[in-house]
Amino acid sequence: MAITRITAPSITGLVIPNTSINNASLDSVTALPGGIDVGKIGQVINQTSTVDLSTTSTSYSSIFSASITPSYTSSKILITHTAPTYINLSNTSNMGNIAIFRDATNITTSGHNSSWHAYQFTTNGNGVSIMYLDSPSTTSAISYSVQGKTDNASLTFKYNQGGGQPRMMSLTLMEVLA
Repeated sequence: MAITRITAPSITGLVIPNTSINNASLDSVTALPGGIDVGKIGQVINQTSTVDLSTTSTSYSSIFSASITPSYTSSKILITHTAPTYINLSNTSNMGNIAIFRDATNITTSGHNSSWHAYQFTTNGNGVSIMYLDSPSTTSAISYSVQGKTDNASLTFKYNQGGGQPRMMSLTLMEVLA
């Protein structure tokens, strides 16, 4: 049997009822059709700051933050943070700590409850780079913040400084569609 191709101008007066079309409205789409790749970046939020932290607090203090609203509950958020740092500690048994928080929850815990910590530096110090893949399971707005503290209240932790001067740091949030 031969196959006949019908072109759009040849079809007139045809009405397809909505009940015959699956997911007729974008509001009712529950899954992406096969062939649509996931794992792509949906949105990117980048926040920069020259704010510095100088603290003797043993509790985390927010340095700066950025917010993102995921498109899907299955989305993941890739968080990257970079900054120069300087720490003024008199011994190597105490540390300055930096962690990433999702709203009020420390999500990058390790060691001394942080994702990054530094021992004694007396000059410019080292740069900080943190990368973390979060699975928030929500489509509500989320605030991610960089927070810092010291292990010993008699020691000062200075963050986002190089040579004693504030420098540029960044916090980037990338939605990974999953």
